[in-house]
Amino acid sequence: MVIKILNGVKILNEYLMMTQHEGSMSTVVQHEDIIVAQLSKIFALKLGYSQYQAQLIYKAAVLHDIGKAAIPQEILLKPSKLTSDEYEIMKTHTTIGARMLCGLQNPLKEMAALVCEYHHERWDGNGYWKIPATQLPTFIFVVSLADVYVACAMRRPYKEPWAQDEILEYIKDQAGGQFPPSIAQSFIRMMNGYDIDSIDNSNSIDNVSNELDILKSKIESLQKL
Repeated sequence: MVIKILNGVKILNEYLMMTQHEGSMSTVVQHEDIIVAQLSKIFALKLGYSQYQAQLIYKAAVLHDIGKAAIPQEILLKPSKLTSDEYEIMKTHTTIGARMLCGLQNPLKEMAALVCEYHHERWDGNGYWKIPATQLPTFIFVVSLADVYVACAMRRPYKEPWAQDEILEYIKDQAGGQFPPSIAQSFIRMMNGYDIDSIDNSNSIDNVSNELDILKSKIESLQKL
């Protein structure tokens, strides 16, 4: 376990030494984590976060699963349902990840640690650690929505990729349960191509609609692997 945590710290240190350009991170994190981060950033802008805030959310989201470096591969890649003991071990990737981030500089440190620790919490309070939603900042759900979308879209040892319609229907069903209703609705509209042009020009990345289309294409390519 100690060796695995040290490996995670090594990944984090490599990340901290890299440039601030988004495309440079693919050598030290999983492609899926980058896609989660890109989708989180686009969605944050859609919700009205500033460019600066959205970029912080991007950086935090890249690291949201870094604690999995300490989880045994036989649990991470298990093709069947986890046992109760294995599930408890899996849950610790959130707290381990938060502890790994102690070397980050503020304000990224606080946001990244919160995202790591709480991205499996739920709006109804029935997440990993049963944290009431009123105690969680909205950006936690920005990242968790993006994470769920990408996880559903990807092939796993225990499942095939879901089609977009299936994913969005799941998110709709989880509005008020796993996700805040208004945020879930905004995400669904964005992924269906609505409201993209409503993002303020002063508060958006260039060609947001094009960015989202490119991201969807990346996801479709990964689904074929």
